[in-house]
Amino acid sequence: MLITGLTNGPSGGSASQLWRNTGTGFTNVPIPGLRGVYVSSVACGDYDNDGLLDFLLEGLSGNTFITELWRNTGSGFTNVPIPDLPGVADGSLAWGDFDNDGRLDFLITGLTNGVTEVSQVWLNTANGFTNVTDPALLGSFDNSLGLGDFDNDGRLDFLIAGAIEGVSQLWRNVTPSSNSPSAAPAELSSSVSGETATLTWEAPLDDHTPAAGLSYNLRVGTTPGGSEILRAPALSNGKLLVPQMGHVRGGSMVLPHLRPRQTYYWSVQAVDTSFAGSPFAPEQQFNSSQVQVVISKTRYTNDVFEVGFSGTPGGHFTVLTTTNASLPLNNWTHAGTVTEASPGKFEFKDTEASNHSQRVYRVRSE
Repeated sequence: MLITGLTNGPSGGSASQLWRNTGTGFTNVPIPGLRGVYVSSVACGDYDNDGLLDFLLEGLSGNTFITELWRNTGSGFTNVPIPDLPGVADGSLAWGDFDNDGRLDFLITGLTNGVTEVSQVWLNTANGFTNVTDPALLGSFDNSLGLGDFDNDGRLDFLIAGAIEGVSQLWRNVTPSSNSPSAAPAELSSSVSGETATLTWEAPLDDHTPAAGLSYNLRVGTTPGGSEILRAPALSNGKLLVPQMGHVRGGSMVLPHLRPRQTYYWSVQAVDTSFAGSPFAPEQQFNSSQVQVVISKTRYTNDVFEVGFSGTPGGHFTVLTTTNASLPLNNWTHAGTVTEASPGKFEFKDTEASNHSQRVYRVRSE
């Protein structure tokens, strides 16, 4: 996540910080040269279609009005100068492909030099950005922006609501080129390991947006066609309910914390730079465990307890155990590995069973 604003109130300084999600918490990622700002706005988007999210930032740094584009190199961020781009504060930013060429453009509003109100559209030419603002577009600050194709003609329109002399403006996009949604993603597959599933797919063809510029929405449920686990912000036909990029980038997603012995149903749609959603791919399914059924449980006269089950031939399993099934999984004890007695038939013998009045077992695929 990227945060900006004042630290320690009006008498303190300002900050602009990127915090990376490690899976177990967040860590601050320093960006050399990035100035702290307040009365600010930020917007993320992959303007160069390299599969990495870049960001725009506007606001006050001390008494200086700034607007900056920062490009994600994969190993850090670098500032990309845009000639004649005004420094502004107390406004809003938004990315969107206004001319349907497959590249993200942006809309910027706010106060420049604390006096002049601006509202500007900047088109991405692939070699930089150029200002194509209509003279009739009023400057605005202390506002909100909204993008969307309100007339369903395949072109992004926008709404500005804020301090434009008390006026809100809706602007209809009349660019000559229209946009069509992508085809549905293909080659969906899933791989389950323990309590985690990795879902993968191939990028579809799009009339303007290159494969690396596409984002994706996934639907995951426990019933056919369901979204009990993960809901996509789209109708069943792929029509987006919100004009924004998908919640996943790239061709895969990891789904953690699977429920044991659960069948999951899933599908995915592509979202292009004009925020058009593709149809959903044909639904796929997977099971949260390779273990299909317990076929035997035996306590021998020497108090050794044996569990047998069937699974995928060649599979690898370990056994976890506890005397309290309500404990989190990370508090269970590793009891040992499982032996494949014959193809697809597995067994585990617990020689410590006699030391416990009761013992709960869990088999985990490795």
